[in-house]
Amino acid sequence: MRKRHVLHWIAKYGEISRKICEEENVPFQLCWAQAMLESGKGENILAQNFNLFGIKYRKSLHAKFVQKWTWEWRGGKKEKVFAKFAAFDSVWNIVLRPPK
Repeated sequence: MRKRHVLHWIAKYGEISRKICEEENVPFQLCWAQAMLESGKGENILAQNFNLFGIKYRKSLHAKFVQKWTWEWRGGKKEKVFAKFAAFDSVWNIVLRPPK
């Protein structure tokens, strides 16, 4: 990952992702790395819909959804699937999401 991409991501999403990490008791460096991976450094369809962490869609989130190809493990086998992911109105909606 290029340094400028990392710096851009941190400038854009660093504060909110640090808050989420703290709430979940996850070291922010690990959390940031996962968020950068899931969001395509802030550039993919998930990031465009304010989903930095690859949160799968479920009705209890009271969110819209987007679909994209992803890899999942099913029955011990890695399969490519077209899955639903949560689409939020704002990056702050991740923090305000209902409990799991």
